[in-house]
Amino acid sequence: MYKIILIGPPGAGKGTQANLLVKSLNLAQISTGDILRKSVCAKDILGVKANEYMQKGQLVPDDLVINIVADYLKKCSSKNGFLLDGFPRNINQAQALDNMNILISHIISIDVEDSVIVKRMTGRRVHVESGRVYHVDYNPPKVDGVDDITNQPLVQRKDDLAEIVKDRLKLYHDITKPLLNYYRENAAKGVYKFISVDGAADIDQVHNKLKLTL
Repeated sequence: MYKIILIGPPGAGKGTQANLLVKSLNLAQISTGDILRKSVCAKDILGVKANEYMQKGQLVPDDLVINIVADYLKKCSSKNGFLLDGFPRNINQAQALDNMNILISHIISIDVEDSVIVKRMTGRRVHVESGRVYHVDYNPPKVDGVDDITNQPLVQRKDDLAEIVKDRLKLYHDITKPLLNYYRENAAKGVYKFISVDGAADIDQVHNKLKLTL
């Protein structure tokens, strides 16, 4: 059974690879963001507490996130396993997951240089009404700044502004990246398999490499 943790910086293609792996391996995809939203919508005790922070634009505290994820994992009934996306985000959460006695099988690290990520994210342009996404270099519209189908203007999302991207990358390096050494050390002890892939490669190349090494 696969029990996979997926780690990588924002803009590395985690979401894309997670979707591909979930489909090809028939796994349950467990996204922290989705779990939190479901818990909030259900108005259970943990969800109500989490919503208090989310409404203020604050990060949900570790202990609350850990309890919500632990509760969800107990209910996860996928026969083939699951893929954790967005959890753990730091050493404290990783240690808490270890204490849940859930035997993780694989750690996947998608590695991409900061300069590549900045170029990827700052070059994105979106047609708001349809959600169509373009890129000024990799997938440009037929007419600069205009949606191919509606001829309406494209916009750059706030999250894709250079200063925001750099702030998110700094947060990843400060808080989440230390997880890689933590998991490498455990992998060296035979606890699970650690896989590192170059996220700058073509989407299909990354997916095929992951399938071959899992």
